[in-house]
Formats: sequence, structure tokens, C-alpha cells
Amino acid sequence: MSMRNIVLSILVAMMPVCASYAQAEGPRERVIREIRSWVKDMEKDSVMSRAAWSLTVRDVKDGSVVVEKDPEMLLAAASITKLLTTGAALEYVGADFCYETRLEYVGEVKDSTLYGTLYIVGGGDPTLGSTYDEFKETASSSVVFEQWKKALAASGIARVEGRVVADDRYFAFEPAISSWSWDDVSQTFGTGVRGLSYHDNLVKIFIKPGAEVGVAPVVDSTYPSIHNLEVKNDAVTVDKGYNTMWIENSPLHMGHYFLHGNMPIKYDSRRITVPNRAAGLSLAVEFMEYMAGVSSPDGIEYELWDSSTQVVDTLEHTHIHTYRSPALSEIAAVTNKYSDNMFAETILRTIGKVSGRGDSTGSALKKEREILDSIAPGVELINQLDGSGLSRNASLCTEYYTRYLYGMSKTGAFDAFYNSLAVPGEAGTYRSSLKDVPTRSRLHLKSGSLSIARATAGYAGEGDDMLCFSLIVNRYSNGSVVKKRMEQLLEILSRYAN
Repeated sequence: MSMRNIVLSILVAMMPVCASYAQAEGPRERVIREIRSWVKDMEKDSVMSRAAWSLTVRDVKDGSVVVEKDPEMLLAAASITKLLTTGAALEYVGADFCYETRLEYVGEVKDSTLYGTLYIVGGGDPTLGSTYDEFKETASSSVVFEQWKKALAASGIARVEGRVVADDRYFAFEPAISSWSWDDVSQTFGTGVRGLSYHDNLVKIFIKPGAEVGVAPVVDSTYPSIHNLEVKNDAVTVDKGYNTMWIENSPLHMGHYFLHGNMPIKYDSRRITVPNRAAGLSLAVEFMEYMAGVSSPDGIEYELWDSSTQVVDTLEHTHIHTYRSPALSEIAAVTNKYSDNMFAETILRTIGKVSGRGDSTGSALKKEREILDSIAPGVELINQLDGSGLSRNASLCTEYYTRYLYGMSKTGAFDAFYNSLAVPGEAGTYRSSLKDVPTRSRLHLKSGSLSIARATAGYAGEGDDMLCFSLIVNRYSNGSVVKKRMEQLLEILSRYAN
């Protein structure tokens, strides 16, 4: 037989094998092959090759690893940390759990007036007066206050003359989380946990220029109201230029703000949003103004009680009303989709409170780690320092993240957890991502970002056929390139299907 005929015979013999291989490669196999190819490309990429990064992809059916790259490398994972907190809470505390806020009073009710003390007793609810659209019909100020007003009316109370106490003692008072950067604590994303929260624990301060150049700008108003507001003002009204005003606020000084910078005299007003360290007190003031229909109603004194307050309160309280928050499943969804740090830290400390192990951040983390280890053994692989991921000193790895995501898929809380994650092109941190990708609805994601880190984690696929994955990138030179590379991976993952 000639050499030409031998070669042809070999090729003919191989054709069924090649055809069989091509036929066997379905969408799942093709996606896994493309992920592996993506990893190889990233190892050669001029930006990614110099960064520290880790990727793990698992099959949700059996937990087997299908793709990995440095899976046990410890990295700053930023806000995908919220997945650990919300999942642990949904599994341990329960998706139907609701926070309770109570209205009580001591005193005499006469002619529709309470002569005594009205107590607003916090139960840890982070959603009271929230500005998120998801809570517009259930927890906005107007909805909550109208419910409370009707409850007081049913008890014969239309106004209060005496004291209103904002009881903030549900959680032990922590001025700030010790592992957070002091710079972050003063930002809107660094506001703390309160036993009695309001308006996402933020306050808008409206400032207008001084009457003439060279004098200090003036605080015109705030929303919500801050009782006994004090502003240390070294800002200056200037003739021209840009508005450079900024406000700092120490968590150790509840109602004290420090205003700096310049404000051009041509401006009408400017708004600066900052953490509200006494949100419960603002809640009390706003509710009384809602009751009276006027600002600053007469005859009322306000007090804020936190766990450091020495309280002598031996009188028996009369219960008026118990308000129940939206379910934890709804709160977890807002936490994950919008990456709300205050909500996440509240959920973490709720785990500690409900368990009876202690509601400080440290005690709650110990309990959360026990829960995580029951969902996915191996929690010793990670060093978690908070519930939200704002800590820049935490170190976590994709090996454990995906082990945990696989473990969550086997719990009774999985449906609530899965639905709490963002779908690209919809609400949340991924609302502007992958809009032109037709298969984006197959992704359920959580993002994370700090100045030193970008991360993504979640599920890809549909029904019983899914992958879970986690990608963390640290110490990169070009954030926009990293974002683009991550979106390339998400686009590949979105095509995973039967």
C-alpha cells in the first residue's frame, strides 16, 4: 500500500472519533473549555499577569472543581463577603425573620394628649424610613409613621407633651468596627449599626453661601432632623472657583460635624450626605413632626438611650404597637444587590443576638463562622473580619467561597439566597453590566470592589444544571482593564446551559 493510501486510511478511521467528540461537546463542555482558555489568556495578559488573582469554578451538582487558578491564595475579597453573612443568616435565623420595633408609653392620657413619656424601642431593624425602592411600600417614612400614628390614635393619643425616648439599646454600642479604615468610617458607605436605625443611617446637610465673600457658609437645613446639631465651620465663601466643601464626622461625636473647604457665592445651595450617628434620635424628631403636622412641635424633650446610657426606668410601660420589618429575605436581597454595608453588619450582629452568643461584631463573627463551617467545612481557610467586606485587612480565597456556594445550594435557604443575588442589567451593582448579552439572566452575582481589590462570585446556569464560581483580583495596575476582563469571563459563564 502506498504512503498516500496509508494516510487516507488513517484519516478515514479517525473521522468517526472526531465526529463523536464534536457531537459530545455541548454548551456545558464548550463553556468549561472557554473558561480554561480565558485563564490561559489572562496568564499572558499584560495587566492580569502582574496582578494577584484567583479563580475557582465548581459544578453545583456534585461540588467538583472544573476550573481553578491559585484557589487557596488569600486575597482581599471586598463586598462578596456579604454572601457569607447573608447566607449564614438566611440559613440560621431564617428567611421569614422580621425585626420588631415597639411603641410604649408611661404617663397619663387625657384629652388625646399623652402627659408622660413615649418610647420608641428599637429591635435592630435597618429598614425604618429606608430610601430603597424595594421598601417604598413597606418601610418608607410615610408608611411606617402612618401606621404608628394610627396605633397611637387607637390608644387615644394624638399628641405628646413630655419626653420622647429613642431606645437604641438592642445592640451593644460600637462607635466603629475596629478593622475598618478611619477614612471609610466617615463615608456614606461606612455608617455604623444601630439598635434603632432611620433613613439608612444617613443625613443630608444642605448648605448655602454666606452673605458675603470671606464669611462662613451656613447650614440651611438637614434631612432628617438632627437634634442638637453642632457644626464646627472653617469653610469660606469665595468669589469664584469650584465648590470644594466637605464634611467629616467622628463616630465618637454623634451630633458634631466639621465643615471645610470653599463655596462660591454664586451657588444657591449644596447638599452633602454623611453618616447619621444619632439616627434613632432623628427618627423620634421626624415622627413627632409627622404627628403634629409642623416642624419642632412644642412641649417635647428628646432623649437617646444606647447601651452606654445609665438608665433608671422602673415604671411599667404600656404597650401601644409592635411594628414588624420586611422579611430577612427581602433585606438580604437589598444588601446583596446594592452592597449595603450597614445592612450587612446589622445582619451579622443579628446572628450573634439571636444565637445568644453576644451581639458585638467579634462575638457575632465567631457564631457566623460556626454556621459557615456547618454549610461548608474549611472556614479556617479564610480570615473574615466583618460582615460586609469593608475591612481592608481581611483575607479570603476562592476555594472556600465556591465550597460555600456549593454548600448553600444544598440548604433549605438556597432559594432565598439565590434570589438575593443581582442579575446583570437589572437593579443593583450590576444594573449597567452585560446589557447586550442575551444570556445574562442565567447569572446571579455579587460584586466587590475596594481600592486594592475587585471580585465577583455567584452562580451561572439554570435549574439543576449550574456552576458556582468566584474570581478575586488584587494589586492591579489598571482597574478598567480588570473590569473588562472580568466581564469577559461573566459573558462566557452566562452561556452555561444544558
